[in-house]
Amino acid sequence: MDEDEPRKIATSIISRLVRAWNTANGAAWGAEFMEDADFVNIFGVQRRGRTEIEKRHQYLFDVLFAGSTCEMVLVDARPLAPNVILAHSASVLKIPTVPMAGEQSNRQTVIIVRDSGSWRIAAYHNTLVSSQL
Repeated sequence: MDEDEPRKIATSIISRLVRAWNTANGAAWGAEFMEDADFVNIFGVQRRGRTEIEKRHQYLFDVLFAGSTCEMVLVDARPLAPNVILAHSASVLKIPTVPMAGEQSNRQTVIIVRDSGSWRIAAYHNTLVSSQL
C-alpha cells in the first residue's frame, strides 16, 4: 500500500457517507459497512451488523435528525496492516428539528478493512465534541 492510498480510500468512503446522510439514505449509509461491523454512537450505544446500522440510521434520518445536513472531513489515515486502515474524521451536523436541533461537532475513529476486494468499515466510533473541556 503506497503512502497516499489510505487517505484516498478513507476520503472516498467519507464522501459516500456524507452523500448518504445528506440524502437521508439508510441503505447507502449501511452499504459502507461490513456485514458484521460495529458502530458506537455519541451516547456510547453499540450496534452490530450492517442491517442494524442501516435500519437505525434510517430511523435517525426520518425522525431525530430529519432534514439535517452533514459535513465531514478526513483528519488522518494510516495503514495498520496490508488490509486494514485506521482513519479519523471530523464532522458537523446541522439539525433543524427538535429534539436534537442545533449544530453538533463530532469526531470519528474508523477501522476500514478490505472485504472481498472492497474497502468497508469494520468499526466506527462516533464521539460528540464537547466545549466543556
